[in-house]
Amino acid sequence: MCNRSLFIEIFRQPNGLTHTLRKMNRYGVLSAYIPEFGKIAGRMQYDLFHVYTVDQHTLFVVRNLRRLFLPKHSNEFPFYSKLSNNIPKPELLYLAGLFHDIAKGRGGDHAKLGEADAINFCKLHDLSDSDARLVGWMTRNHLLMSTTVQRQDISDPDVIKTFAHQIEEPSHLDYLFLLTVADIRATNSKLWTKWKESLLTELYNKTHALLHQGQGYVLNKQLHIQDIQKEARILLNRLTFSKKINELWENLGDEYFLCSSPKDVAKETKAILTHEDTNAPIVLERSAAKGGTEFIMIYTQDKDHLFAETSYFLEQQNLTIIDAYIIPTQGQYTIS
Repeated sequence: MCNRSLFIEIFRQPNGLTHTLRKMNRYGVLSAYIPEFGKIAGRMQYDLFHVYTVDQHTLFVVRNLRRLFLPKHSNEFPFYSKLSNNIPKPELLYLAGLFHDIAKGRGGDHAKLGEADAINFCKLHDLSDSDARLVGWMTRNHLLMSTTVQRQDISDPDVIKTFAHQIEEPSHLDYLFLLTVADIRATNSKLWTKWKESLLTELYNKTHALLHQGQGYVLNKQLHIQDIQKEARILLNRLTFSKKINELWENLGDEYFLCSSPKDVAKETKAILTHEDTNAPIVLERSAAKGGTEFIMIYTQDKDHLFAETSYFLEQQNLTIIDAYIIPTQGQYTIS
């Protein structure tokens, strides 16, 4: 068996991958075998997130991926470990982990440059064209999920639709999701939070439902809003002021319903319509997320600097704000 076949076999072994790669890196074997890897060995990353050199971070990513496939570590992240059963070729995921940052420091887009390196490597090692493309695709898109949840509103069906169009095949979503999780967890221990986990999982679940037709995710924004309102109206069936409900919902606008569950809409609608003191704000606790994160809804009259004053007040109560938004209504009120 030639050296190239032996190297690929390392990634297919049931045990020892992480330890083998660490030793190969320590003694310079990885840098000698993969010249591109030698360029990131010992390279510092001068940003606000990474605390490891590029080669250390890379091996931590592979380690995190490997642990998802080992039964003895299944209790760490049960959902991700369960998803690993959907991965037919784990070695492709490990290779993507090895190559995802391999072009750091060269100038240009390291994800695109790394894609070319990954594809060339895979073809040189006699992997099929489809496998080579998948490793290259993961390398190029390894930041796609994290940038989507950080910069866009994933409660908007149009955002999910746009993201889903970038997933070449439904099976690729599982690969990319696990790579994203492993990458973030290997960047900085403080960077991985329950909030970030919940956002990534929400993006995965919504995209998975969209890619696998018939699993309940609605493409059309207006249909999605209608479904939310329909379920909320069922929960409000004991209230007799249906006309007032229609007027209120029309004033609240689409954005409110896109980031609210039917249960929350029903509870908040009832509170607003039965609120007698129109000068006092309405403050309600929303459904709690995993990990102790709490959501509160504030409905109050609009005024200058309202958002800043609200944020300051919450900070004075020793509450950490992880995410916040403000929605102006068609009346003189806002929801935040």
